[in-house]
Amino acid sequence: MMSRRLWTTVFLAAMLAFGSEILLWPHAGGRSVIGWISTVIGYPALAGLLLALAERFRMRDLFGLMALAGVYGVLNGLLITPDTALADIPRTWFTRMMGAHAFVGLLMLGLFLTLQYPWSRTKIIALGVITALLGVAFGVWGRWAPELYGAGGEVERLPLQLVSMGVCLLIVLTGTVMASRPQTYAPNSRLSVFAPALALFGILIMRLLEGTLDSLSLVVTGTFALLAVGVLYYQKRQKGPTLLDGLNTLPADQSIYYLGMYATFLYGGGYAGYFLERGTGSGDPVYVIGVIFLAYGIVWLPAVAVVLGARAFIRLSRQGRL
Repeated sequence: MMSRRLWTTVFLAAMLAFGSEILLWPHAGGRSVIGWISTVIGYPALAGLLLALAERFRMRDLFGLMALAGVYGVLNGLLITPDTALADIPRTWFTRMMGAHAFVGLLMLGLFLTLQYPWSRTKIIALGVITALLGVAFGVWGRWAPELYGAGGEVERLPLQLVSMGVCLLIVLTGTVMASRPQTYAPNSRLSVFAPALALFGILIMRLLEGTLDSLSLVVTGTFALLAVGVLYYQKRQKGPTLLDGLNTLPADQSIYYLGMYATFLYGGGYAGYFLERGTGSGDPVYVIGVIFLAYGIVWLPAVAVVLGARAFIRLSRQGRL
């Protein structure tokens, strides 16, 4: 029987795949065999790596979550979706990899935590409104992204998109239920960084042999990933609560209720956004979303570094060590 920790990893992997593969829909044509292998292995490996890093570095707030999502965005663009994330470098480093994938990774990590924590009614309503607005944005993106990525017509992709949504939601639902069952817990099932890192290294070797990656992208994106891990390392503290302390504490029936509610808000907003027409300039919803992706891709790493640096400065000042 799979342990609770492994079910939690499967749960997160399905959510990450849902965000990057379905909401963003970054498909520029048929995938190669290596591309499919990278997809099937990559998302569980990334989920395991993110959970291991969050646990090891005691991630505790939004800025740690942003750094973790940055690691995800870089590795996703490098290993799973390089055909689109590295299609027009250096622009797509910031618009798609550091921007779109990191941003949707942050949203999926936040939703992953939300589905496992008890929340007040006020927070539930606020999160529902935010989810509906995000649904509108991704409804717009879901309609027009295939045209931007050159992924073919709506008729050919819509059945696959709907089936993919159903599969991801089924995995999330199963993972939610199984991760909430105390009898599935195994004390010695702790996942280390080594296992998922080894799987991702194997994908990297396959991509290099395939000739998908260029040396410049490999060096630059690797540097971005190391900087994000460095942020997680320097925000670590030995004591105090972390965001992972409450995982699997929410009863399964409440998690399912939350999942159904957020899915309804997301798809309701997506349905409305899907029928929004494009305009010009700031009146074009696709342009606005693209600007948000670009702005996030440029700003998040310096912003996180500045905030954590200011915290360290204040802490040292209080200790009289400056």
